[in-house]
Amino acid sequence: MNLIVKQFDIQGGVQINVLPEQLSVYFDIRISPFEDHDAFENMILGWCKDAGDNVTLEYFIKNPEEKITKLDEDAYFWNALLKAVRDMGLDIKSVICPGTTDARFIRRRGIPAIGFSPILNTPLLIHAHNERVHADEFKRQILVMEKVVVALANA
Repeated sequence: MNLIVKQFDIQGGVQINVLPEQLSVYFDIRISPFEDHDAFENMILGWCKDAGDNVTLEYFIKNPEEKITKLDEDAYFWNALLKAVRDMGLDIKSVICPGTTDARFIRRRGIPAIGFSPILNTPLLIHAHNERVHADEFKRQILVMEKVVVALANA
């Protein structure tokens, strides 16, 4: 199973030597779009059943399974983006972002969506307490984005 547990929290009890009446465990789990989401949920429900009658599963947010945007020869925006970046002597590493983006709302309407970030030579600290980009890299990223926007506008 390919998934990412972004964060978890356990709550319950008042002291370490007293059994709590209730124990809650919270998970922020990101499941790959290549995995069977129903099978994952059924696995968790099976664990709950095996653990006892009063063990339940509750969702705070349950996003629907997302379709990915195909990156093939027919994806003309992707190919324009790829060409523009390679023409600058750079390369693209395509990844599925483990977090969600607003692109999920677009994809749900059947419209392909691609996120792009020109951040280079920078530690990956997205949403970290010390997230930062060096000023010279930021200026370079602006130049990259200018060329990408022109290439996409002309696709």
